[in-house]
Amino acid sequence: MRGLLLVSTIIALVIELILPPGHRAVIDASSQHDGRYHATASPEVVNMMRSIRSMVLLIGLVCLGACHSPLGLQPAPVQEHFVTTHRSALTSHQLSDQTERTLITVGLPPRATFEAASALSDSIAEDPDAMTFLALAEVAFMIGRNQAVDTETRRAQLAVASLASWIVLFDPEFELSPYGSEWPIARGLHNASVASLIEILEHMPRHVGEKQTVYAMGQEMEVDVSWRASPWTAEAFSKFLPAMKYRVRGVRHRHWQHGIGAALLADRGDAHTVETTAEEHYLPPNHQAVAISAIVHDVTHESGTAWPPHRFSLTFYDPVQTPFVSVAGRCIPLEADFTAPLVHTLARDRTLQQAGRGGLIDTERWEDISGLYMLEPFDPDRVPVVFIHGLRSSPMIWREMVNDLMGDPEIRAQYQFWFYLYPTGTPFAYTAKNLRQALRQLRAMYDPDHTVSTLDEMVLVGHSMGGLVARLLVTESDDALWNAISDVCFEEAVMKDEDRSLIRNIFFFDPVPEVRRVVFIATPHRGSVVADRAPGRLVARFVQLPSSIVGAAKAVIEANPGRIRPFVDPRRPVATSIDSLSPRSSFLSALAELPISDRVTVHSIIGCRSHDGRPGGTDGVVPYDSAHLPGADSELLIPRCGHSVPLHSAAAMELLRILHEHR
Repeated sequence: MRGLLLVSTIIALVIELILPPGHRAVIDASSQHDGRYHATASPEVVNMMRSIRSMVLLIGLVCLGACHSPLGLQPAPVQEHFVTTHRSALTSHQLSDQTERTLITVGLPPRATFEAASALSDSIAEDPDAMTFLALAEVAFMIGRNQAVDTETRRAQLAVASLASWIVLFDPEFELSPYGSEWPIARGLHNASVASLIEILEHMPRHVGEKQTVYAMGQEMEVDVSWRASPWTAEAFSKFLPAMKYRVRGVRHRHWQHGIGAALLADRGDAHTVETTAEEHYLPPNHQAVAISAIVHDVTHESGTAWPPHRFSLTFYDPVQTPFVSVAGRCIPLEADFTAPLVHTLARDRTLQQAGRGGLIDTERWEDISGLYMLEPFDPDRVPVVFIHGLRSSPMIWREMVNDLMGDPEIRAQYQFWFYLYPTGTPFAYTAKNLRQALRQLRAMYDPDHTVSTLDEMVLVGHSMGGLVARLLVTESDDALWNAISDVCFEEAVMKDEDRSLIRNIFFFDPVPEVRRVVFIATPHRGSVVADRAPGRLVARFVQLPSSIVGAAKAVIEANPGRIRPFVDPRRPVATSIDSLSPRSSFLSALAELPISDRVTVHSIIGCRSHDGRPGGTDGVVPYDSAHLPGADSELLIPRCGHSVPLHSAAAMELLRILHEHR
């Protein structure tokens, strides 16, 4: 534009110079209106001016065109290249460049229409090639994901997309190069199509194992559906949901195993209506989502034809138990999402969400649902890791840690994760007694002959007061704990037989033989002054202990006057969990002096609110001096970390390291 103005100015000056002096004044520039000159000059001068004006406009247009070339390079961010290269129906409402070119080649507009799908299918039947298969898969997928289309049509189009993409992935005659940009698009189209097809297949999942029929491309196709997701049973699930259709929130990472197949959330929302197996006894009772994967295989055609198929198989797997499968003679990883099922389970379980406050105050009611819980049916081939939460908490505290553990293929293959839920208002010694009993019952159910070796490699992970529960499982008591609260020998103390049995199980025990490793996280081995402060004392007054504990304690104290000492407060002879955590607790002081079994490897993970992370600080609840355990095989001190240590990424990485070391 600047060039145009410059040229116009030069030409105007030339005009002034070439016109005779008598004609310059008669051209009144101020009388210019609407691009026309009004002059009193002779007709010859006026015509000359019009010609000059046309020349100026022509020269200006030429200059303007020269300044704006349609070609050129512009700086762009690197990510723009990858967005453009991988653009497809998976990432936008546009088809990929390759599919658009294929449609134009066969004389069709580059749009996903039924006419395009039909024409591509006909083209494949006449002269099949990989790019036409890929184009058909993408067009059919875009039609099939349209919610406005009726279900039968969507089912047909998604079946076409699943099979056309399968061919370019696994058929030796048509498979794409894994180095080309088309291969990841084909893989994504296949996985998304299979997942979406399963979501709308009839009679799923309760009728897995029965043949189904899909009508597509003018013919009926048989679908052989089979279930190999043992130890799960198909009847336990109410529906299958494509994991890719859901966004995850509330955790740091989403652990997704990339491979082939549909990554599904198998919902056990109605599982309580189905009879459970012995292996499913410890699963969450209300709601659970499970990672399940499904693959297409055994795609068969009529003899001598490449398209369309008339039969294919659809098989379901548990990606934890079966991370790899064989498809078309090659070993491939299954597509799976391990985070979304965990988040979905925790988000919908109101019991877990209420357990922190409810289990602290109303302990008797929460005793009914306390116990061991598993994420999967019991597996004799994997080592149990038992997580024990702390005061006013629940298994929700382990969400980040377990999510990151599930993201490690070796950890998934070697370990199973159990959670102990308990009312945290009760004294932790009573909780430990119940956990010992629960572990004995579990072994009696699954391994009465003690032949399952993995049960003898158990790992305990305890946070805060949960660490004290864990410590009571790896320590031999002798009579030290009883002597800490009594001046009379246990056998000489006066009490009823049923009370003696209860108290014996609380105060006298051996290390649990199955435990080989323990991880203490922010554990107050020597108590916390928070328990002695006004808020702690106030909350302790509202804790309602189980009547069995209160009745037994009162009876023993009354039968042995002056010989049974309270844990902390003489006005409250029956200690709550808060009382038990006081540094003044005689029971806790005695426990701190007991050695941990030499068969058990010990680790400590400690938070510190200071920036330097040096010993001597506090996490805001437990001081370092209380959490530090002399003689531990390892200790990690995490700087800038409060008491919720299990939610810290460094704690998860440390537990990963420990578990890799364990096996």
